[in-house]
Amino acid sequence: MYLNGCNFVGSNLGLLGNLTQLIELRLAGNQFGGQIPFSFGKLKHLEYLDLKYNNFIGPIPDVFVNQTQLAWLDLSDNSFQGHLPFSLRNLKQLSHLLLSSNNFTGKILNEFSNLTQLTKVDLSNNRFDGQILSSIKNLNMLNFLKLSYNDFSGKISDSFLNLTQLTDLDLSNNRFDGLISSSLGNLNMLLSLRLSFNNFSGKIPNGFANLTQLTWLDLSNNKFDG
Repeated sequence: MYLNGCNFVGSNLGLLGNLTQLIELRLAGNQFGGQIPFSFGKLKHLEYLDLKYNNFIGPIPDVFVNQTQLAWLDLSDNSFQGHLPFSLRNLKQLSHLLLSSNNFTGKILNEFSNLTQLTKVDLSNNRFDGQILSSIKNLNMLNFLKLSYNDFSGKISDSFLNLTQLTDLDLSNNRFDGLISSSLGNLNMLLSLRLSFNNFSGKIPNGFANLTQLTWLDLSNNKFDG
């Protein structure tokens, strides 16, 4: 079902839960508001859900616990808030998780290390905090990771060593500190690396010389030596 850009306002989206054979549901670019209806939990065959550019609010309800076929989830550019629900850990077929430009808070939990099919993750422009957990090493199919404009902190762990498929990595505008992990020098498929506006210190790792595919490197506004 494709209803992108139809300027719908206030329709009873709960009725869509009766269309239990839906595989794709695209509602982007409308004026839908309120919370995601609980009835969406009945769409067990859904593989693609796009709700971006709407006015959805509140925390994400645990509607995804049964949607084990979901491969694409785009909730970006809404007004969602609160922590990510534990039910997301059940989406083991998920390849795209796009949650940018909302008001999500809290930490990224270890449970998401189950999502080993992820290739693109965009959590930018939210209020996530805490450290990047070592369990990120399980997401070794990632080629795009954007965490910019959040409140992440701490050091970049050597877990990035396993993310050898990454082509785009954006950690800018956070509160990361300490030395830049030398593991980033092993990501030799990187085309774009953005680490600006953090509190990194020390020297730039020699391993960056291995990043021969880079077309964009931004390390500005940090505290490097020399």
